[in-house]
Amino acid sequence: MDMDVDLYEDPEFRALVREFVGDLEDRLAEMKTALTEGDWESLEVLSHRLKGAAGGYGFEDLSNAAARLEQCCRSGRETERAAALLEDLGTRIPTLS
Repeated sequence: MDMDVDLYEDPEFRALVREFVGDLEDRLAEMKTALTEGDWESLEVLSHRLKGAAGGYGFEDLSNAAARLEQCCRSGRETERAAALLEDLGTRIPTLS
């Protein structure tokens, strides 16, 4: 693919972005469930996946928020901090018109 082409002008790419954004609420719910159940491994994996996907689609703010949550899972595993980071992540979910 020609890297000079604006990907957002590609209908196939736009469809992928719409699907990604459409699935974000479900991803967030899955992450909240993992936190509630104390499943730190799953929360770390889900955060990592979201970090990569969001970055790949150009949502750097969302990717960075997911990276902070992933790091929290790896290090402190503090429930209150993770809950706050997850809440912050939820505020960064993009909307498409």
